[in-house]
Amino acid sequence: MKYICPECNKEYTEDEAEEQDYYCNCQKLLTYEEWTEQEGYYNLRNLSEDEQAKIFLKYREYVEYFEQPCIEELYPDSWLPMWGWVWTFDNTLDEEWAREHINEMAKCGFRIYESDELGIFFGIDGAGYDFYANHWIPLYKARGLKWHDEKSDKVLNNDLIIKANIFKDIIRAEKDQVEPTIQSLLKFKEAYYELLKTWYENDILDQTESLKIYPFHISFDELNVAEWVDSTVEEIQKAYKDIKKEEC
Repeated sequence: MKYICPECNKEYTEDEAEEQDYYCNCQKLLTYEEWTEQEGYYNLRNLSEDEQAKIFLKYREYVEYFEQPCIEELYPDSWLPMWGWVWTFDNTLDEEWAREHINEMAKCGFRIYESDELGIFFGIDGAGYDFYANHWIPLYKARGLKWHDEKSDKVLNNDLIIKANIFKDIIRAEKDQVEPTIQSLLKFKEAYYELLKTWYENDILDQTESLKIYPFHISFDELNVAEWVDSTVEEIQKAYKDIKKEEC
């Protein structure tokens, strides 16, 4: 069993973690001078005695609650990308290319692994942004694939063609997940409407302490969840229909 400090990422064996009472010593208790400088309290001598006393009380509170970060158990799946979602290569040529160009693939933002059972497999440790623009298209270009119009001077158009082909390949490889994905999206839209209705009808949610950690930068009714779901479902269905036509 391995352990890790979430602050400094130092790894420990079970014996080492137990020896330190499961606390890492990567942080030190700041002196009063260091703490005031870190907190931005400058020219203390120019402050009144009352103000200096209040600041010192804050420092004592910091000292009272100071503790080193806890050493946490390192679970095997923590090495995997976010959500634990990974891909493998269908084509041995692609896998051979990956073996010979690990650094180039890593520069495209992929985490790359190898096992006896799967061979090379890889994933993306991220969420909430355009994977195509940041990962798949750079990988496509690094791989030297030519699915786009090389004569076109419009790079944006080429990238859109690349993106569409990559998306079709993903849909083709995961056909059995198309319908469950669509149904999950539609259920999410329905749940969003239900929660939005509830939020309008009472003040319970507005009075919760957890509202402080509300994860969106705009109000709940401005999220355009329904529009996003409808557009996503339409995009998936169109790609799926195109694939079926190509296979006929």
